[in-house]
Amino acid sequence: MFLSKKESIKLILMGIGEYVLTFLIFYAFTVALHEWFHLTATQLLGGDGYITKTWFGGAMTFTERPAYPVITAFAGGIGVAFFFFLLFFLDWLDDKEQAAALFPLATSQLAYGIAEGIFLFIVSFEQFYDIAQIALGIGWVVGMIPSVYWLMQTIEGHIKSLETPTE
Repeated sequence: MFLSKKESIKLILMGIGEYVLTFLIFYAFTVALHEWFHLTATQLLGGDGYITKTWFGGAMTFTERPAYPVITAFAGGIGVAFFFFLLFFLDWLDDKEQAAALFPLATSQLAYGIAEGIFLFIVSFEQFYDIAQIALGIGWVVGMIPSVYWLMQTIEGHIKSLETPTE
């Protein structure tokens, strides 16, 4: 069975649609998860705090400083990255479009989490913000390049599998 041009385009758009939808759904929860990991680490280390929504995301504020606040700083991004990498590996075998969509979310949070842990308590907030945005951008680029490649390879594989004659 060979696909018509219309069927091929439909298959391509469905793959891209699944990728975009997965990306947007998980992206919507990224900030909440990030701040939740900060709060959880704070509480596990003997501190306490609360999460507030801001114009550009969220913030976790200490009400009681934990024993090791630097660990709390690392916990947000690295916790989300670990969660998304786990989902990525679980999806890789059966749903590559979804797995590919999770990869840039994981890499961007990993880069941001590392920058947050290293710089949050040693530079001014303005300097930290600039450094963190650069790290986030690098994480996005590092994640998007293989992600888009995997998406294209997956869609091409779907089309080839349907064009291959079967007996």
